[in-house]
Amino acid sequence: MQRIAIKYFEGRATDAELGELLGWLRRDENRLAFGRYRSAWEKSVGKDQFPGGGEESWHQLQSLLWQKGYNKWQRTIRFYNITKYAAIIFFVLSLGSLVLYIVNRPAPVQDIYTSVMAENGQISKVKLPDGSQVWLNSGSEISYNNLFGSSNRQVTLTGEAYFDVVTNKGIPLIVDCDQLHVKVYGTKFNVNAYSREEKIDVVLEEGKVDLVNPLLNSSIYNIKPG
Repeated sequence: MQRIAIKYFEGRATDAELGELLGWLRRDENRLAFGRYRSAWEKSVGKDQFPGGGEESWHQLQSLLWQKGYNKWQRTIRFYNITKYAAIIFFVLSLGSLVLYIVNRPAPVQDIYTSVMAENGQISKVKLPDGSQVWLNSGSEISYNNLFGSSNRQVTLTGEAYFDVVTNKGIPLIVDCDQLHVKVYGTKFNVNAYSREEKIDVVLEEGKVDLVNPLLNSSIYNIKPG
């Protein structure tokens, strides 16, 4: 960089070299070195040999160069400060939004189950939230959660029950008998699925039902009346 500095002192530096020199002068230690280069050069040439019409014009040129470099350096610092504060503001706003989301987000809805059981020797009638009706045989139990009718129509059956299901093609009714699911859209049928029995009986009166393997979630048989 000393070579470019000397060319600058002699007034022979190109614009590209001046730009390189300005970039180099942004560091404090380089400015000290620049001062040493200038002092050495001034001693070597003497006061009467300053380029550009004497020492005054030389110092004007030097001041202009320093001012140009200082302004450019100031713009760089100003841009850095703006981006720094913008990043801080963005971080604060993002953090505030995250806090508001965490505070105001709805709590997850927990599944709450309703169970109905028919006493021994009795038959109990149950009306599901979607209007479907179920008749539970003696000792039978049915359960469903609080989302029944809105996002699902699944019931769990232990024992025997007769179903009169309201039609809903968008949300089929699923009777979970543990090893077998009975899938219906709107029909009348009877399911016998006592835990003590080795088999599950499904008797269709009206409409149609699918027997589904719950492990594979695939239909294994379609029942029609008769």
